[in-house]
Amino acid sequence: MLFLILGITFERIVAVVEKEPITSSYLDKVSNFYPGFPKSEILKKIVDERIIYYAAIKESIDVTDDEVNEAYENNIKNLPQLLDVIKEEDVMLYKNELKYQLYAQKLLGKKYLNRINVRREELINFYNENRDSFFIPASYKIEKFTIEIGKKEKDRLIKRAQEILSRLKERSFDELAIEYSDDITTKYSGGRLGEFYTLNLPPYFSGVDTIPVGKAGIFSSPEGVHIIKVNSRDKGKVSLSHIFLKFNISNSEISSGLNYANELKKKWANGEIPEVDTMELSSGLISEELKGILENLNVGDISEPVVEGNTITIFKIISKKEGGIPSFEEIEDKLNYYYLNKKIEKEMEKIVEEMKGSVYYKILE
Repeated sequence: MLFLILGITFERIVAVVEKEPITSSYLDKVSNFYPGFPKSEILKKIVDERIIYYAAIKESIDVTDDEVNEAYENNIKNLPQLLDVIKEEDVMLYKNELKYQLYAQKLLGKKYLNRINVRREELINFYNENRDSFFIPASYKIEKFTIEIGKKEKDRLIKRAQEILSRLKERSFDELAIEYSDDITTKYSGGRLGEFYTLNLPPYFSGVDTIPVGKAGIFSSPEGVHIIKVNSRDKGKVSLSHIFLKFNISNSEISSGLNYANELKKKWANGEIPEVDTMELSSGLISEELKGILENLNVGDISEPVVEGNTITIFKIISKKEGGIPSFEEIEDKLNYYYLNKKIEKEMEKIVEEMKGSVYYKILE
């Protein structure tokens, strides 16, 4: 009773390593850094890294704040998408986890790395046994300029999506999908889109990584506004449902946008380069319509304006790569990196097993 009066609350502890408790809120925050992975795997990773930390301490290994800050800056530089999942208030927490990883790396370098090697025949055998799985679809390096049209329509649909989202307090997502979704193929099955690898989601759905399981958020695509619900996550995959609100752009807005796009195309063709985005597109990850457009363009060609929902886009082909299975020599470095990391993982597992007898730990869920 005294605890209730004083307003004292105790956080649920999900694991302990030596005298360090790992709370459920800490696990929740760290899980945001690894979208798509089950919390049970992330908790095991947290515990294992702390066990390895005690092995590193026994070897008099130290990690400085400067080393942690440098590793953080390198991670952000090489993986800028991390900024989408690391909130400003969680930077110190991310650096704390990074510190444990650096202890593990130093321990491996000091005691075990000299016994980790990858023989070339291992790689050749692996390549030959899995050759078909290395198929790479055709790809196109392009420059593109996109014009957004129908801003009022987009604002209207976002406001409508917010209203629908608020009704989830009283009604199920399935019911709301049937009533409001413009996607005729999914609305009667609760808006279920299926299961996807997180890395293969379109860029306009990248924020899905931050949505907790069972919750929903609002996203815009070239076709309309989506209320996306995360049904489940498992090993890099995510199951999604959506309520889709389709853009209804007036003919006059489309006509006006096309006129502007055609003027821009003429200027581009005459050497007046607009502010463009440069990217590489895989034919396996784009629509059949866009694939057909890009296939029929030669290097240096500029496409006709392409209308897609509330956007009009002009593409210029910079280069093309044919699809096919790369030779062993072309991917040898990547295979070596993959194999080396697999062997490092095994060595890390051995260290954890060796240390478990001398480090107290307990996973409570």
